[in-house]
Parts: sequence; C-alpha cells; structure tokens
Amino acid sequence: MTANPNDDPMSDLALLRLLVEFRKEEYRELSELWRNLDTKAQGVIALAGILLAAFIALITKVQSPVGQPSGSHSCFGLWAQRLSIVTVGLLTSSMVYALLSLRLRTSTGPPYLGGFIQSAVDDLLQTQESERAGREPDLIREERSQWAICNDETTSAVSRKASLLAVGQILIGVSIGCLAAIAVLRMLV
Repeated sequence: MTANPNDDPMSDLALLRLLVEFRKEEYRELSELWRNLDTKAQGVIALAGILLAAFIALITKVQSPVGQPSGSHSCFGLWAQRLSIVTVGLLTSSMVYALLSLRLRTSTGPPYLGGFIQSAVDDLLQTQESERAGREPDLIREERSQWAICNDETTSAVSRKASLLAVGQILIGVSIGCLAAIAVLRMLV
C-alpha cells in the first residue's frame, strides 16, 4: 500500500495548502485591524463632537467681567478669541479626517466571495479523475495568488485608513492643547 502524497506534511501540495492558510489568517488579522480602526475613528468623532459642543456652549455663555464690554481687547482676550477660532477649526477637521477614515473602499475581497473558488472547483470536477491530481496544485497556487491580491489591497486600504485616523487623532490632541491654553488665557484676563 502506497502512502498518499497529500498526507506528507512536506509535500508540495501540503505546503501550498499551508501557504493558503497563512494568507487566510493574514486576511483575518487585517479584518480585525480594520474593525479596530473603525472603532477608534468613531471614538475620535464622538470625542471631537462632545468637545466642540461643550466648547461652543461655553463660549456663547461666558459673560464679560463687570465694567468691560463684551469681546475685551486685552492682549490675552484677543489671543483667547483667536485660539477659539483655531480650536473650532481643529475639532471640526479632526471629525472630518475620522469620517474619511470610515468611508467605504472598494476591493476585490476574499477569493471565496467572488465565486472564483467555486468556478475553479467546478472546472476541476469536469476533468478526468486521472488529470485532477495534476491540476490540484495549480488550483491551490491560483487561490494563493488571489489571497495575495486580496491581502495586498486590504493592507493598502488599512494603511490609508490608519493614516487618516492618525491625522484626526493628532488634530484632536492639538485642539485639546488649545482648549487648555484658552483656559489659561481666560484666567489671566
């Protein structure tokens, strides 16, 4: 009785299958990273929105000190006003960048979604059984190639998403610094 070459862990076919499994695992990890970035972007949008709403509510309700007209022209008051405008712009920009990172992108997706694997297996089943064993490695190589294309596109999309989100996070950090500076300037006025 001869051993089945598919049972040999070092056979070409077994190694090709192992490579396909690695690509599938890579795709799962990229998908998880995608979801984590979406969650972070939603958090940035929520935080920036809350800060923006609270800041606008605060600056519209702030009363000028008794005896001073609204919009005091002291040096600190002018800087606080300018920083207020910058802060609103930064918070708004932060939300825009986070929203851009959430935007849907087109990609080929995993090979099993497009029917590629199903049609390739159907083609293989239409061949003579004696020819199938010889064509199976080609099928697995093609599947590995399709996973490589999918993962490359997904990696690129995740990278773009992460870059946009990073800008949004930096902007919200700078805007928080501006809010702190405004608070200090208000105490000095």
